[in-house]
Amino acid sequence: EAEAEAEAEAEAEGEAEASRPLMRVVVLDGVYNHARSMFRALRRRLPPAHVPPHVALHPTSLSVYQRAAKRYASASAATVAAGATGDAEALRVCTVEAAALLLQEVGEPEATTHAFIAAVVANNGALQAHKHDERREANLRRREGRPHEPRSHGQAAG
Repeated sequence: EAEAEAEAEAEAEGEAEASRPLMRVVVLDGVYNHARSMFRALRRRLPPAHVPPHVALHPTSLSVYQRAAKRYASASAATVAAGATGDAEALRVCTVEAAALLLQEVGEPEATTHAFIAAVVANNGALQAHKHDERREANLRRREGRPHEPRSHGQAAG
């Protein structure tokens, strides 16, 4: 009986999903000021009838993205603690978190948005592991008296 209910629920979700209109989204990826400049340039260059509608997202929690959290954590925490979310810079989120917020606002299932956030958390772990490996390598070089060998992005480790 539970299996039949689960199947019926999944089928209903699939039908609801199929009945929703296709939504195309343009995501401007960049730090806040660059994304704002890109949006303004887009509005200047396109005829008014072709400028896509835009939405303002209003995060209610701190970013889980490690780099953003490191940079904005204290400002975000103070703003959230005060209950004032009028500070546009205090609750910044990364691009993936913004996409998850948008999907949540248009009614996507919670599992979908949680998958996006889980991907950000997994990326944080990979970044930490990479930093740890780089520190270990630098320590070995220093102990062995080898000079520091900076690597450019995309260059394979030798």
